[in-house]
Amino acid sequence: MLLDADARRIPAIEWKNAALRKKVNRIVASAVELMNGGYLKLLRGDPVRATRFRPR
Repeated sequence: MLLDADARRIPAIEWKNAALRKKVNRIVASAVELMNGGYLKLLRGDPVRATRFRPR
């Protein structure tokens, strides 16, 4: 399960400022980014990070 099972019991007034809501928004934004071509960047890898792991 991605989220806390008690999340559905959070009252609407509390949900507006809940940390869990912010987490859900980050997950959704990340998913949308991957959907819109971000998966290609993920598959290709980050060239800057890759240089840190190459043997010298």
